Amino acid sequence: MLTLLKTRLLAPLYLSLVLLAAFVILRMFLNAQLSHLRGVASEQIKHTLLVQREADRLMAVAFQEQADLRNYLLTKQIANLSDFEQDRTSFESSLTILSGLMQDNPVQLEKLDDIDRLHQRWLDTFALQAVDGKPTRRDSRPVFELMRQLVSTLQWEEERLQGERDNRYQSLVRLSESTDVLGSLLILIGIGFNGWLLRRRVEQPLVAVTEVGRSWRSGKLEQRIGYRSPDEIGTLARVLDSMALELKIRQQQAEEHAQQLEDLIAALSHDLRTPLLAARATLNSLISGAYGQVSAEWQDIFREYQQTNEDLLKLVNNLLEVSRYEAGRKVLVPEILNWQNLVARVITQVKKSSATTVTIVQCLEPALPNTFGDEVEIRRVIQNLLENAVRVSPARGQVEVAVSAAHRQVRVSIRDGGPGIAASEREKLFHRFIQGRGRRGGAGLGLYLCRQIVQFHGGSIGVESTPGSGSTFWFTLPCSLEPSQTFASIETGGGER
Repeated sequence: MLTLLKTRLLAPLYLSLVLLAAFVILRMFLNAQLSHLRGVASEQIKHTLLVQREADRLMAVAFQEQADLRNYLLTKQIANLSDFEQDRTSFESSLTILSGLMQDNPVQLEKLDDIDRLHQRWLDTFALQAVDGKPTRRDSRPVFELMRQLVSTLQWEEERLQGERDNRYQSLVRLSESTDVLGSLLILIGIGFNGWLLRRRVEQPLVAVTEVGRSWRSGKLEQRIGYRSPDEIGTLARVLDSMALELKIRQQQAEEHAQQLEDLIAALSHDLRTPLLAARATLNSLISGAYGQVSAEWQDIFREYQQTNEDLLKLVNNLLEVSRYEAGRKVLVPEILNWQNLVARVITQVKKSSATTVTIVQCLEPALPNTFGDEVEIRRVIQNLLENAVRVSPARGQVEVAVSAAHRQVRVSIRDGGPGIAASEREKLFHRFIQGRGRRGGAGLGLYLCRQIVQFHGGSIGVESTPGSGSTFWFTLPCSLEPSQTFASIETGGGER
């Protein structure tokens, strides 16, 4: 039993419920007994009253019988003799009724037999002889006094029996009341014990599990619950500790793998950037005529090579930035963003680099609230979204850049005049190496990198589009009076700018 109570979490509660059920059954049994005895007591009271009333009637009939006999002897009237005979019949009837009431009590029946014998002796030795006119010198008063004493004894015995029954009933009532008090105390003790037990074996371990779970959520997987108990929560704690240990090992392996991948990408990026930068310088020199005048045809060829070279440089830079964000080693430098200057600078750069005929319109709300962010990274997001919008918009079309504030957030949206994006494509558009239909020209890392940057700033990014009606790419950043804790935690993570 003790082993079961220790190993099963709710075993004490089940035991308490069993004891409570046993108490309820006992109480129901006592109530049934009380109800039965109450009915018996009521019947016994009626029985006693009937016996006493019939005994009083018996004595009254006996005395009336004696009086009618005396009147007959004095008056010699037949009416008095008839009354005497009727009283005699009534006496026998009353005696029969009393015998029926006391048939389960031999002692009382014996007293009735004594009364019957006394009455019969009075009849034989005095009454009948007097009626027949025979002289008698016997006095009937001692016989009647003895009969009266026997009847009184009979009544007293009935009262005594009734008193015993009442005492038994009252004892059972007191036992029931004591059981109620004891049961109430046991219930209160059980409630207190179960409350203490639930607090000790359920609440406190769950609080410990919750606290350690919060530590795990913040990345402190080395924390352990350390709750040792053979019950279910102890088993759960051991399983969770084992899971945390396994996750810690996997996290370390993932960090090592991420570091190796970042080192590899950094090395590859460096090795790729060096010849690409050299090729850029060479192509710029060739186009500008530094090595001699070139024909227009060759200038077009060199410009195509230059654009391809820039695309490769952008791809290498994006790969490097993505690896830093995924490894959590990107350092952001928060500052108050000047949206007017930031948007104007991006628009100028996009117009210069793309030589587009698309009209770019900016719409900024006045007096935007303070927003902290890394200007270089936010500019990268806006430029990426704006270049995509210009690329998919028709010639001489229009692209709108809007900045607004609502719900303690600044919302930047870029609406293009392109063909729109289907709902099935919108769901995965911000995943790596995914491009929307009609948005070719890159490796599918631009929007993924934008999402990484925005999420590192504590914001969100998305797209609204209807096929045939263009698309609106948007992102939000939280407004604050000081740099958020997100920036503080990222700055302490180390890494490269």
